[in-house]
Amino acid sequence: MIAADEPLLHDPLQADGGGGFSWLTALGFAFLTFNSAMAIYRSKGDAGAVAFVVFSYVDLVLLFNCLRWYERAHPASPRRERLKVAIWTLTTLLTIAFANRLAVSSVPVLVQILVWAMASATVLGGFYAFFLHRERKGDDVDAAVPNERVKMVLSAVLAPLRWRLPQTAGDIRAQDPRDIALSATRFIVDSGATSHAVGNPLLLEGFQSYVPPRLATQADGTNLHILGIGRVQRGNFNIPNVSLVEGLVDGLISTYQLDSEHGLNTNFSDNGVCRITQADGNQVGGAIFDTQRGGYVLRFLDVPGPAQE
Repeated sequence: MIAADEPLLHDPLQADGGGGFSWLTALGFAFLTFNSAMAIYRSKGDAGAVAFVVFSYVDLVLLFNCLRWYERAHPASPRRERLKVAIWTLTTLLTIAFANRLAVSSVPVLVQILVWAMASATVLGGFYAFFLHRERKGDDVDAAVPNERVKMVLSAVLAPLRWRLPQTAGDIRAQDPRDIALSATRFIVDSGATSHAVGNPLLLEGFQSYVPPRLATQADGTNLHILGIGRVQRGNFNIPNVSLVEGLVDGLISTYQLDSEHGLNTNFSDNGVCRITQADGNQVGGAIFDTQRGGYVLRFLDVPGPAQE
C-alpha cells in the first residue's frame, strides 16, 4: 500500500544524489586545474599570459555549471531562458579570448582573418541555436533536446581550446627537444650585434662546427667561443647564418647582418613595434618591445633568398 504523501513520480534531479559531481566530473576539473597551473608556470611571469589562463579557467568553470543548471531546469521555467543568455555570453567571451590570443601572436594576416571568421561563425551559430531555432521549432522540441544543445556549446568551447592545448597540455609535438628549445629562447633584435647568435645547438639546422672554435671579443674585453654556424628554421623563424656562441642565453638577431647580407631594413617605432622589411616595403619580420625584461623580442622572421655575397 502506498502512503498518501508518497510521490508517484520521483524528481529526476535526485537520481544522482541531488545533482552532485560524479568522479568523472571531478577528474575533469582536476585535469583543467592542473593544465591551467602548468600554463601559468610556463608563462614565466608574463602578466598577459597569466590573465588569459585565469580568465579561461574561471569562464570554463562558470560555463560548466550553467550548462548543468540549464539541463536540469524545467522546460517551462523562466530560469532556463536566463541560463541561455549566460551560456551564450560565457561561450562568446571565451571564443573571443582564444581568437584574440591567437590573432595577436604575429601570425600572417590571412590566418588572422580565418581565426576571426571562425570565431564569428561560432558566436552567431550559438546565438541562432539558443534564441532563434526554438522559436521556429516550438517549445516541445526545445524541451526534448537539452543534451544536444549542451554538446553544441561544449563543441564551440573546445574548438578554440584545441589551438592552445598543444602548448600547455603535453601534446606530442611539444615533446620535441627542438620545440622546447625554441619556446624557451627569446630572440632579441639587436642593432649593436655584428652577427646572429644563439647559445643552444638544438635551435640550429645544418650545423657546421668550427675546429678549433673561433673567438669573439665583447665590448668589455671578455672573449666568447663561437662553436659553429647553422640555420634557425622552425616555427615562425627562417634565419640563415646563425652562430652558436657558448654561454649565450638569449638569441641575438643582428640588424647589421640583416642589412649587409640580405638588404633588409629594420625600423623601430615609438610604440614598441619593430618591423623588418625588404627594400620594396614587404614585411618579413616583426618584434615587440618587452616592457618587463627589455629588448625587442622577435615574433617572426622569414629571411628571403640566399645570403648576399
